[in-house]
Amino acid sequence: MALGEIETTGDLRRTLEGRKELTHIHAAVIDNTGHYSLDKFLKGLECGIALTSNLASADTSDVIFLIDGLMGGDSSFSDALVHPVPETLREIPWESPRRNLQILMEYSGDAATFACPRSLYKKQLARAEQMGFRLNASFELEFRLFRESLTQAIEKGFRDLTSCPELKQYLGVQRYQCDNDYFNGLLDTMVDMRFDIETYHTELDAGLHEMVMRYQSGMRAADDCSYIRTFIKIFTQRYGRLASFMARPSDDEDGSGLHSHISLQKPDGGHIFYDENAPYHMSDVMRHFIGGLQRRLPELQLMLSPNVNSFRRFKPWLNAPVATSWGIDNRTVGLRVVGNDSPNSIRVENRLTGG
Repeated sequence: MALGEIETTGDLRRTLEGRKELTHIHAAVIDNTGHYSLDKFLKGLECGIALTSNLASADTSDVIFLIDGLMGGDSSFSDALVHPVPETLREIPWESPRRNLQILMEYSGDAATFACPRSLYKKQLARAEQMGFRLNASFELEFRLFRESLTQAIEKGFRDLTSCPELKQYLGVQRYQCDNDYFNGLLDTMVDMRFDIETYHTELDAGLHEMVMRYQSGMRAADDCSYIRTFIKIFTQRYGRLASFMARPSDDEDGSGLHSHISLQKPDGGHIFYDENAPYHMSDVMRHFIGGLQRRLPELQLMLSPNVNSFRRFKPWLNAPVATSWGIDNRTVGLRVVGNDSPNSIRVENRLTGG
């Protein structure tokens, strides 16, 4: 069975058992990873695999936050069960056939799901479905590319790093062809891992890159975004360079965004945001959706802009919005209405989220 056809636990078991060379599998919760032996993994397909719950409280720099409900009275972390998500199985291009499979896991039960990003998103998708909505999303991932390796960047204190490319050239053919080994290698990795990439190009500043994934429904959109971001960093470090998704690493340069394109559909695929007879073809549901975002985004910024550096990006004339205003195809506002001339394209782009 092809990896892209796997949907159930049974499909996953048959696929793994059919790979005679496979000895271990890479299993990850967002964003941590480890190896499981194939035997241990197969035994846990039905009943779950025990994993320390502190992964649900660790930030990207491995700082453990003390969250009520994730630890006992003696501040110790207990185990929680995780289950594999069959449809997220991917093949890592450079790995040995003995351990070249990567899969996402999710916490199950009540032990850690309340603090697991994937579990929280799953809950929101279920609420949307109860309201008669199916969510579609796409993400524009912007990042800085530096010529230094991670070791060299650490030795330099992450200061005075060399942008790659060094010169500005927005969407430039020249820059791509002058460094096509890196560009092509990264794109090949995305294709080999079955990520549907629409565009990849240099952005509006030296060393600034953007990769745009195709629209996906529901959880697939979030899973792919997390995977793509992780493997951009992995491939780049393996190539001897450094990719940074910091919102704004330098005062002298523009920041990196994670522009989120969102639309709602009916469960059968019917259009909800488009109204042929409404101003700008925006349905009442779409207007209310934007109004809800305007009301809640100040609170949501705790997640969308989670640290001090995140807010350095919000500065006039840096191609980053400074308010939750909305407009038609306007890149200066926080919420940009895009594609309103077509029922298949109409959506809201949230430009407030940092890389």
